[in-house]
Amino acid sequence: MLFTMYFLCNEIKQLGNQSIIAFISNMWNIIDVIPLILVTTSVVITFINPENALNALIWQRYLNAISVFFLWIKLLYFCRIYRAFSSLINLMQGVITDIQTFLIILVLTMFAFAGTFYILSQNNEPEDRFVTSWFDALKMMFELAVGNFDSSSFGKVGTTLVYVFFMLGAVFLLIMMMNLLIAIIGDTFGQVQDKMEVTMYQEFISLILENLHLVSAKDMAKMETVGNYLCITSLDNNEMDLSELQVARQRLGSAVKKLKDETIKKSDQLIESFEQSQATCDQIEQHISHKVNDG
Repeated sequence: MLFTMYFLCNEIKQLGNQSIIAFISNMWNIIDVIPLILVTTSVVITFINPENALNALIWQRYLNAISVFFLWIKLLYFCRIYRAFSSLINLMQGVITDIQTFLIILVLTMFAFAGTFYILSQNNEPEDRFVTSWFDALKMMFELAVGNFDSSSFGKVGTTLVYVFFMLGAVFLLIMMMNLLIAIIGDTFGQVQDKMEVTMYQEFISLILENLHLVSAKDMAKMETVGNYLCITSLDNNEMDLSELQVARQRLGSAVKKLKDETIKKSDQLIESFEQSQATCDQIEQHISHKVNDG
């Protein structure tokens, strides 16, 4: 409980450094807050209803099960520190963002087929119905979408129409929608690969900004004196050895010396040509002066 309160205070402090919209729009903040709220609720249930301990224990297990799920997902947040994980995690975030419209279409289609199968199932006797509720119909459509279905028990009444809608559902949900999902994921993967290095550094910067509230004001003041830029250095794995660098340095020095000598030579020639032109101009000026005096 102490750890829960500590992390809850951190989240409140982070919320104070940004707007509520910015805080909620960050998926990682939601993943942080959900287990904290559920664990706190689980502890509160123990004190509120001590008489009905069994019922309280059941609800605590529900809440703790959901909390454990999000706590394990939280590990992905820390994996963003490593280069090998950051691009893949960014890919998953991109896929979740890109398939939102696809999921809406998929859910609407599943509801459409589920309603059809539920109504057709009602024509059979209770023991012959292949779906008994809306939930069973939706479950059947989900299994059909992932390729797990049983077409051997479609009742005894109107089976022809049931098989027609079953084939339509198989074509639309299993073939079209799943291949469309694969295409969307492939397109997102290509976009992430094209700018993988940029997105990797964006993940690093996001980590710094998300945890900036943990830095004290004194340390922040020290960092502000350093500068406002994040400098990144890296080693080139294909870097030349020392002997190759020395040879390249000698070649560069020879090329610079040769260019310098040629520049000096051209400059001397230009100065000499200028002096000759000046002398010629002086002679022409003297000749004109003599002509004027004689006239």
